Amino acid sequence: MLAPLGPLIAAAIVGTDRKIIAHLRSAGAVTPERATPLHLRRPLAGWRIRRLVAAGAVRNPSPDRYFLVEEGWQAYGRIRRRRGLTMVAIAVGLFAIYFVSRRLF
Repeated sequence: MLAPLGPLIAAAIVGTDRKIIAHLRSAGAVTPERATPLHLRRPLAGWRIRRLVAAGAVRNPSPDRYFLVEEGWQAYGRIRRRRGLTMVAIAVGLFAIYFVSRRLF
């Protein structure tokens, strides 16, 4: 029943991350000196900025001011892609097991 929500939630997360990163880039916030405030209006955005800070993609040198760490953002993207590929591999493996078991019995 909740299965259709998975892709919608994932799309909302990815979209929110991209908006945060785009805002920081457009503001030139790529160094501590250029850190900028983020006006986060949605609860999801607050959660995502905390996640990006924890992952090292974004830093906050002072309260409510953030800047982008490009190397951290790229590393975070690699980890996310690897996690996604792992989930796809698990799903394909489970489907294969199900298909083979249905053909045997």
